[in-house]
Amino acid sequence: MSIWPPKKPQHEPAKSLSSILLLGRGGGGKSSVKPLIRYLSSDYEIVRKAATEALGLIGQPAVGSLIKALKGRDTHTRVHAAWALGLIGGTQAMESLMQALGDELWKVRQSAAGALAEIAIAQPGLSDLNRAVDPLIQTLKDENKEVREAGVWALMSLAEAQIDPSEIKRSVQPLIQALKDEFWKVKVRAAYALEKIGDPRAITPLIQALKDEKKQVRRDVVKALGTIGDLSVLQDLERLAAKDTDDVAKLAKEAMKRIKERLE
Repeated sequence: MSIWPPKKPQHEPAKSLSSILLLGRGGGGKSSVKPLIRYLSSDYEIVRKAATEALGLIGQPAVGSLIKALKGRDTHTRVHAAWALGLIGGTQAMESLMQALGDELWKVRQSAAGALAEIAIAQPGLSDLNRAVDPLIQTLKDENKEVREAGVWALMSLAEAQIDPSEIKRSVQPLIQALKDEFWKVKVRAAYALEKIGDPRAITPLIQALKDEKKQVRRDVVKALGTIGDLSVLQDLERLAAKDTDDVAKLAKEAMKRIKERLE
């Protein structure tokens, strides 16, 4: 049995977490930033997450160092630097995250998209959110399914943040295409995003998506149609209610009721 490299002591996570707690106490300060960033490369996920949250609490004083870390060599550090920037938000963080959407590592691209979603959720009034639409649309073409899912989630979050309608509506056609993605989670999030945007161009593609083999997809498609559908979708929903699983059939009946109440 090999004895090299030596195993790290089992108490390291506890010691690291104790140090992180001290560094981040009271929101920390600029002097705490570099030591906390070093913890982002830890072998322990719990340590990396704790350091990420502590850096998020420090806020703007940490942004410059996190942007540098996002461009570094260590994968763990880069991924968690992106998440920390998402916790902090603001224009400078957004700019760096949008650039990271084109990173060579899929995990960095994924975390950058997710971090932009977090900014949209926490800071819905941020004017620069409009600028994230086009870079996020590009993630829907990513070769990695996890990145595509994160990209759709971010666009969904932008829609919920009620950014300029003319900006978010540029994502409608790409999201319609995402309803045909090979990864079911992408399709679920795309249906939800289209529901939030509320563009009638999505109605026919959503009707077609009622035939999806995944129950999870059909559920969210039905919900979307209940929100943005018109009287023309009732027949398709009636057919679904008659033959689908109990939970999907129930949602279809509820969607029909909502449409009728809204339009009749």
